[in-house]
Amino acid sequence: MSLIFYLSSKTGPGGPEWQAVVFHLVAYALLATWYWLGLRGTKIPPRYLAVVVVILAMVYGISDEMHQSFTPGRMADPMDVLVDTVGAAGAAALLYLVTCRSDLRDLGT
Repeated sequence: MSLIFYLSSKTGPGGPEWQAVVFHLVAYALLATWYWLGLRGTKIPPRYLAVVVVILAMVYGISDEMHQSFTPGRMADPMDVLVDTVGAAGAAALLYLVTCRSDLRDLGT
């Protein structure tokens, strides 16, 4: 989250649009993964945990865009929040599938 905040504070021209999209996807997939790892020991069932981590990442994405709107030369972009959410949802779905598969495997032993 600190790295995302720091990079949102930078002014000046960014790279090509596709690089920004890839950065958002990867950064928020990692953020969702870290949320998942931090919350996996709780009593939240995996399907709800997936929803929780996506919501947490999306809320952080919204706050990041609000922060970015105060940075000279930058503006808030709702499409960035959408890309952030897609990255987080992709990671959450993958983590959910991996968790469910290992849970099923444990039932068979």
